[in-house]
Amino acid sequence: MPRCRAMRAEETDAAAALAQRVYDAAIAPHESPEGRASYARYASPEAMRARAANHAVTVAEEDDGALVGVLEVRDGTHVSMLFVDPRCQRAGVGRALLGHAFGAPEAWPALTVNSTPGAVDAYERLGFVAEAPGEVVERNGIRFVPMCRAAGGAGGGAGGGADAAAVVP
Repeated sequence: MPRCRAMRAEETDAAAALAQRVYDAAIAPHESPEGRASYARYASPEAMRARAANHAVTVAEEDDGALVGVLEVRDGTHVSMLFVDPRCQRAGVGRALLGHAFGAPEAWPALTVNSTPGAVDAYERLGFVAEAPGEVVERNGIRFVPMCRAAGGAGGGAGGGADAAAVVP
């Protein structure tokens, strides 16, 4: 299992590149040109650096130092970015990133996320529920499902495998 820790400033480019790779593979084909452009602005290294002062950013790294996951949390309760390298998905990396940020699932605060439609199942395994089941919202061309998780919620069980491919701000 990769190690999770706070992102170092010099890793911003690598974290942004990981997020972009996952987005390009799993999400971009389903987004409009406007959505792809909005995402590119949000997830650029420059934008990540600018947000780093106010957002907590956690990374997962393998023994060789390669980043395989990135989690960004806004205001202590909103998951604004969660990406896991495709070769590491469904192996508990997303759950480990959230655990590093918030502790044991039963201690997590109430959380929100704007999940890409393709990552809803992963968030459900982590105990999130859609705020309006079946509803997909679009903002700046980015499609997402608003989801929330009650404080101390069930956390989706002990089975691992809950690795969201991506979320949007």
